[in-house]
Amino acid sequence: MKHKLTNPDTAESTDCEVDLRKWDLLQSQIDSDTSYLNWLDDTDLPAKLKNLIKKLVDGTIHVGTKVYNFGKFILELTRKFYSRFPQAALGALFGLVIGLIFNLIPWIGPFLSALITPITVLIGASIGMGADLLEMRMKQTIKQAISETL
Repeated sequence: MKHKLTNPDTAESTDCEVDLRKWDLLQSQIDSDTSYLNWLDDTDLPAKLKNLIKKLVDGTIHVGTKVYNFGKFILELTRKFYSRFPQAALGALFGLVIGLIFNLIPWIGPFLSALITPITVLIGASIGMGADLLEMRMKQTIKQAISETL
């Protein structure tokens, strides 16, 4: 179904094909505001970071006459990815930090950072994902060995 999308900052509009059933499905899988706020209050993050995450959670997208909580979707996806693959998430974060350090080099830093950041994030996430998968395989092997001995 065609919908008119408008950028709230520039008031620029465009027509595009949007399948609202997929957006409705994503919206139904998102938790309530209180669960995010409770989770955020329970974390030991600094107050500035909590405020940034709160702004992310409040982010919405208007498609046609409906409002979708896209910020909550991003946060939920990040939480699920980190809980399932913690070493891959930390590897990607480490790669991002390395890329940001390259950005500090005078004159050529921004150009190097644009090239190096995606590569270091990919390498860090790949190494972390390999470690996560190896750990999962090891856990599975240990469980199988225990069940065979019992």
